[in-house]
Amino acid sequence: MRIGIDFDNTIVSYDALFHKVARERNLVPSSAPVNKVAVRDYLRRIGQEEHWTEMQGYVYGSRMDEALAYEGVADFIRHAMAAGHQIFIVSHKTRYPFLGPQYDLHMAARAWIKHHMLW
Repeated sequence: MRIGIDFDNTIVSYDALFHKVARERNLVPSSAPVNKVAVRDYLRRIGQEEHWTEMQGYVYGSRMDEALAYEGVADFIRHAMAAGHQIFIVSHKTRYPFLGPQYDLHMAARAWIKHHMLW
């Protein structure tokens, strides 16, 4: 069987990292939930969506290695491969961010997979 798994928000959890970066930049209050969507919604609500857009490039690029895999995903992939299934990781991510420094987001994602998904 061929199994496709989406990379962002299925294999990789960005919740803690987006919150951390938003706090480092003083973009959200310390009381903000540790949740990617909560950070995005807060910035949109206060009219700062451009900070959100730029921060995505920064997190998915320069800070990608700090993102965490969802619990159990590496084990699932290992077991599926051991059972003879083909695993394909898919993503809709653009190669470069829309705003900010032009990090190669594809390269950052591949490096993350190589470093974190030891199957």
